[in-house]
Amino acid sequence: MFIRKQEITVTEKALEPVIPAGVTVICSDGVTPEQGDFIVYFPQSGIPIFRKWRVLSGETILLEALNKEADSYRASMADLTARGTIFVILSMKRTFRTIVEEKLASDPVEMFSASSEDFLTFQEAMSILKVKRTRMYALLQTGALRASKLGRLWRIERNSMNEFIRNCRKKK
Repeated sequence: MFIRKQEITVTEKALEPVIPAGVTVICSDGVTPEQGDFIVYFPQSGIPIFRKWRVLSGETILLEALNKEADSYRASMADLTARGTIFVILSMKRTFRTIVEEKLASDPVEMFSASSEDFLTFQEAMSILKVKRTRMYALLQTGALRASKLGRLWRIERNSMNEFIRNCRKKK
């Protein structure tokens, strides 16, 4: 038996949070769907529909959406197969973008527009905050201050320092 596999990117939120939009699923039309399987329905005309397969009674099938943003559909097995192809989702894969790719996607100009005045050295930040070395490391490691590490050297964002100081003043 030959099982034809296909990769397709999920374009809708119908199966979130189980299968989020943006992931690539590997699916096959050579597998018969069973109760609770996730499927992709390829109608002869239109876009693929991602749903959960439910057999209600006899020949009635429910293509169930897992969230309120999408609709569930009822149809007979004969209607579904006459109007399209059913692929069972076998697995999924997701490629995560790096921080640099995320930043480039959101604001490519800002990504490369930083100047040396935008960053402080570890020592400069310590002296501004008047804290000891261990406290400074704690602030960096907990994310209280936004910083980058270049090899062994920390570079702390000046905006993050200003924000941190403002927040400390508000707490008093």
